[in-house]
Amino acid sequence: MRRYEADFEMVTDMGSQGVDAFKGAALATANLLSDGQTGEMRIAGSRLSVWCDADNKDDAYAWASKMAARFARLISMKTGQHYIAAFTGLGSVPGEAGQSIFPPLFSTVWVETYETNRLAGDVQASGADSLIEDRVLDSALTYFQRGLFYYRVVWRQVDLRSPDPDLTVAAAILNFHHAVKVILGDDRNGRRAQALGVDRIHRKRIELLFKRRTHQGVAHPTVNAGAIQRLRTSVYESESIARTIVEAYIELLRGGGALPQANPSSRRRGRP
Repeated sequence: MRRYEADFEMVTDMGSQGVDAFKGAALATANLLSDGQTGEMRIAGSRLSVWCDADNKDDAYAWASKMAARFARLISMKTGQHYIAAFTGLGSVPGEAGQSIFPPLFSTVWVETYETNRLAGDVQASGADSLIEDRVLDSALTYFQRGLFYYRVVWRQVDLRSPDPDLTVAAAILNFHHAVKVILGDDRNGRRAQALGVDRIHRKRIELLFKRRTHQGVAHPTVNAGAIQRLRTSVYESESIARTIVEAYIELLRGGGALPQANPSSRRRGRP
């Protein structure tokens, strides 16, 4: 086994009103782990260093990252300030060729899918539809707008070195989910979906959105790496599903229609 050292930087939101305690305290600690056999963890200023013995650099990185993330969550709870442990590098001790891991370079690339030649028509339709007074539509549009806020605004501000940048993705998907649920209710395949003309393919996509909310760290936090990765790659899909349902509902209202009573939910109701 080799000895590895992984370094992290304790980072907090620069725009927050709180105090960055690490920069103010200038700490220099001894080993913070009571069991010295497992590994070592030390703080020097805002630098968090984690040492461990491992068969290879990937195992060392996985263990050190887990410990650093747990430390960041604990110190966030203690201080009331949101900290992340941003990975800055790992290497063997002493240094050996091929036994280092360096942090990736991040560039924010935003894929714009909107076709600007649609703007004139969309402006016209939005103006006309502004006259629709409907409580369900107002709620659905509010949820959708909040989803875009987390997806398009807040996500850009999250430090991508964070091991948990997905809290904003989860918030976005949760709001897109609510935009759909406020229209369809719990019964995604019932009379309301039929009234909106939702076809079988879209019903399956809606079902996936509802499962995503429950099982992939949206409504309930998860540390499952697979679920987190699926969450990251499904946010645009969630937005697309929500847009489809909201636009179908607007089309129904334009024609003077109304949603039928939803079928009773098949989910078991708990006792009051």
